Amino acid sequence: MSGDIGFANLPNQIHREVTLKGFDFTLMVVGRSGLGKSTFVNTLFSTDIYEEDKPYPPPCARIPSTTSVQESVTTLIENDVQLTLTLVDTPGFGNGINNTDCWVPIEEYVDNAFSKYEGEESKISRTDIRDCRVHCCLYFLTPCIHGVRPLDIEVMKRLHTKVNIIPVIAKADSLTVDECQLLKERVRATLAEHNINVFEFPEDDDDDEEVQDDVANARSAWPFAVSASTQVLFADDKEMRGRAYPWGYVEVDNPQHSDFVGLRNLIIRTYMQQLIDTTNNVHYERFRQQRLSSLSLDTSISGSPKSDPNSQNFIEQLEGQLKQHEKKLVKMEREMTEVFEKRVREKQQKIKTQEAQLLKEHEEFEEKLKKQQRELEMQREQFEREKKEYEAEEEKRKAAQAQSTGRRKKFF
Repeated sequence: MSGDIGFANLPNQIHREVTLKGFDFTLMVVGRSGLGKSTFVNTLFSTDIYEEDKPYPPPCARIPSTTSVQESVTTLIENDVQLTLTLVDTPGFGNGINNTDCWVPIEEYVDNAFSKYEGEESKISRTDIRDCRVHCCLYFLTPCIHGVRPLDIEVMKRLHTKVNIIPVIAKADSLTVDECQLLKERVRATLAEHNINVFEFPEDDDDDEEVQDDVANARSAWPFAVSASTQVLFADDKEMRGRAYPWGYVEVDNPQHSDFVGLRNLIIRTYMQQLIDTTNNVHYERFRQQRLSSLSLDTSISGSPKSDPNSQNFIEQLEGQLKQHEKKLVKMEREMTEVFEKRVREKQQKIKTQEAQLLKEHEEFEEKLKKQQRELEMQREQFEREKKEYEAEEEKRKAAQAQSTGRRKKFF
């Protein structure tokens, strides 16, 4: 007996399933206004994400007085693969004179996304959970050769344990080659000095040498200095995306002018799934461990204070929390049972109503049928009477005719 069993087709089955389901990816862009974040995102995904409903206003018209968090969801399709992209923007960040705690809305958004996902995972029915967690944070740095601002250092220190940070030097076309290289060195030194972890784009030995070389070249450009533009130019007998200046052109897709292509390939083409996995396996797990280790009782239900893992009542508090969860489960089960029984009663009542309606229609049909039978019987009786009368008259006519014929014969 020979031939394949068939389990070698399992990767194709998985590919078909995930392709039909689609993918979720949440991208957060952080940085002061005027650094070209919206233009960069539109260039990154080759679509006008900000202009689906109406033109996106210029920075001067959309800068709020305080930091806000705005999200927009866009569905992108490429070669029958659907990507649900959630873009999280932070207008107003770093624009005030006093920027104290301006990072709080950003930090709260990331934590709330984790909490929301954890809540969805804890439900009894967990089908079709939408991944709303932030998978990548592009942190835009000002193209200033003096280095990273203290505000940016503080924000990245607060976010680097919660999300995959990728620092980006914005508007690189405003720097010379030497200035750009100097700024990159200062950014790397600052991040190392403050122990700020960024997404490192790990190497994959399974890729072929050409892919590994491309990835290595792109990784070597970190931190990425980018120029973005959705404007299409025609120069030197070719079409390009870029910006025109009195001294020449800046090509967005030219690696000699910008690190945009390398960054795009790393984020989307090579490491998008790695970003999602790192969010789930590292940052989300760290969030869950912190939640469990703090043993914070649900104050909205019990009103109890936070637990202290070092206290003597540690076990008692843990047991109390477990009992609270058991009560919640019992309550949820009771509510589900009540809902189920209610639906069963409604269904039974609906069936009874339908049965009564059908019985009524059946009785009306039988009554109508009996009425038709009576009418037919009356018509048949009427026909029989008319038939007898006709036959009697016909006999009388024949008798009279015979009698008349006899008299004529007798006369002759």
